[in-house]
Amino acid sequence: MVTNFSFVQDMLIDYTLERHKGNKSAAANFLGIGRKSIEHRLKVREQGNLRAKILLDRGRRHVDAAEFLEAAQVLRSCLDEHIQLLNDMQKFEAYRLLGTSLRSTNGWLCSEAQECYETAFRIGSSCCDVLELSTLQFGIWVTQLMKLELSKARGTAQDMMIRAQNIANQESLDEAHVALANTLFWLGDAEETIACMSRSGLLDPTHTGARIGIQGFDLTGMALTFNGLAAFQHGDFDVARHAMEMLRIRSFNPDSHAFNKAMTLQGAGWLACLFEEMDKIGELGTMLESLSQTNNFVFYQGVGQIFRGCHIGLQGHHTNAVQVIKEGYQDYMVRNGGLLFHSFQAWHQGEMLLRAGEIETCHAMIEHAIDIALEQQDRAYLGELFVIRARAQWALGKIEIAEQELRNAMSTALALGSVPARISAAYHLAKLMQESNRSAQALETLNRGLRGTTHLKSCPVLKRAQDLLGELQQT
Repeated sequence: MVTNFSFVQDMLIDYTLERHKGNKSAAANFLGIGRKSIEHRLKVREQGNLRAKILLDRGRRHVDAAEFLEAAQVLRSCLDEHIQLLNDMQKFEAYRLLGTSLRSTNGWLCSEAQECYETAFRIGSSCCDVLELSTLQFGIWVTQLMKLELSKARGTAQDMMIRAQNIANQESLDEAHVALANTLFWLGDAEETIACMSRSGLLDPTHTGARIGIQGFDLTGMALTFNGLAAFQHGDFDVARHAMEMLRIRSFNPDSHAFNKAMTLQGAGWLACLFEEMDKIGELGTMLESLSQTNNFVFYQGVGQIFRGCHIGLQGHHTNAVQVIKEGYQDYMVRNGGLLFHSFQAWHQGEMLLRAGEIETCHAMIEHAIDIALEQQDRAYLGELFVIRARAQWALGKIEIAEQELRNAMSTALALGSVPARISAAYHLAKLMQESNRSAQALETLNRGLRGTTHLKSCPVLKRAQDLLGELQQT
């Protein structure tokens, strides 16, 4: 109430001073107060303006240093105590920075962070240029991605690309390329993801170090991650392994701030899971969990826990692995409204359930997971989910259904261009046929599934198939 009254006083004084062309004595006489009262109010306001500017500058420095908890506290003080003293440009900046801080500490789906972005966009529409407004689109895109609203996210990323091209700003272009590639990967288009990263120039070997975007993110690291993930799905296993090693090296960079380090660890750990590199998964997952706990990076703590579950599973503790993966996803992602990583964690949770002999639980879980993936257009690991479902049917003794579903999984993987899923489906279908005394048909099926892979560098899914191929060729 006091703040509102002071605001009214300031408005009256401003209006009266304007009417009297800045004459303080005339304004005071008009208002029926002393000249010193006006001078006092002006001095208080000047001090408030200075205090607001100091808080805004301090908040900006905290964000630049990835000290998001400290930034949020300072920026809240700035907005709560001095919002009436800020001009529109300062309000835009304060809300934008607070949104970034809240998103980074409370997760990508923090509703208050989204409100801050929307407020900033509303204020900025009348005082900001296209470049400044484009920074907010990145935050909007992230929320859409985390909710697996992939069609919306692709539209936003494409709009970011058009805006960036129109203003010819390199940082905006870099961010738009990363946003579009990220979205395309989850939509299951590995080939276009690779093409998008190639067009971006972010992986140009002549450019050393990190390219930092407007948001402060290491875009080179993000590009390495999604180029590596897409390369793995495309069958370019040597490119994917190189990306994993490069990201692992970058994760030990002492000059990288905490949030960028978390993203780098995520990329390296993710690729390590695909290559079933048990020691690396354990090392990188532990580092990511520890870093995220220290800095309250809720989303990345969940990712780290999923990696820990994968590590435990590779050690043979399958039931425990299921619980760890499930809790990591539910407690740190779903609870905050997110669905990203859904297909990845469901695939690995299903694998562990199969190994633990919990077949009916696996089948029910994977059926639900496939429904969500199809509804959300989350096709990145759709082929792998189909293979898990078929294997569950096989374990339940439904051989004919399992065989048909493995054939469907091969067709789906072929349509999506997912080489690992195609190889996995062919491998398990050949195993099923082998156990049904159909070795010749198994050999033909596996040869078809491995077509075009003779030049590829080895990885676990390919090695298993090649070993079975050798066994079948000798029978």
